[in-house]
Amino acid sequence: MTFYQLTPETGKTLIKNELTAAEWRVWIYLVCLDPWGNEYKDLNSLEIMSECKVSKTTLWRAMSKLQDLGLFDFQDQGFHFKNETGVSKMKQEFQKRNRNFKNETEISKMKQKFQKRNRNFKNETEISKMKFSSPEMQTESDSDKPLDLLDYKDLIRSLSEEEREKFLNFVKEETKNFPTPICDINAWLAATTAAGENRWEIYWANYSNRTQKPKENPQHLEWQRILDEEGDNGLFLPVQDNPQEYQARYKWRFG
Repeated sequence: MTFYQLTPETGKTLIKNELTAAEWRVWIYLVCLDPWGNEYKDLNSLEIMSECKVSKTTLWRAMSKLQDLGLFDFQDQGFHFKNETGVSKMKQEFQKRNRNFKNETEISKMKQKFQKRNRNFKNETEISKMKFSSPEMQTESDSDKPLDLLDYKDLIRSLSEEEREKFLNFVKEETKNFPTPICDINAWLAATTAAGENRWEIYWANYSNRTQKPKENPQHLEWQRILDEEGDNGLFLPVQDNPQEYQARYKWRFG
């Protein structure tokens, strides 16, 4: 016999969002079919419509709502789905609190299985095309170091404690208005999106772009040196017969 442990967070989400009777039946049916949430399940739409006594339109509407609430993730490949609040989530929390536990977390297993099933998926978003080694992103902070990362764990290990805290605070700020609060930000980043992309890569690219430092103009550095050593006379007198150069220095000096 399989038991499904309903967590307070899941219960609050279900009650708060006022599910219809049909949506409740669909949710209960899916939870009974997949209480663990450790892999995608094949789903026969005709079967669930018959068992839950719902129409096709009502079924799709219920599935859309359950996915928006973060309760399930549906893949349109003849109906693949998984329980986003299953027992495996609790196992992952336990493993994080006990670092000596050597078995892999269910999230990493899910990621590997999903990637194997989608090797022929060739479409990429613009964010995933960004390269961490691009010239405009090379600065002195950890967020601009060239990275050769396999997963989210590698990213976290590569960052200093200060940079790691800045990155996580950035993600929390970006996701604070989500309909369903994110209870475990690290587990959420380690998972993939519905399109199969690494969620942490998307947010790391955004964070890197936000924190990159503009390059110093060598000419401006030279002008600053002259200003510090000789003052305004040294900056402007030598170029008073060159209107273009004079105007450029004046604009830099006084804005």
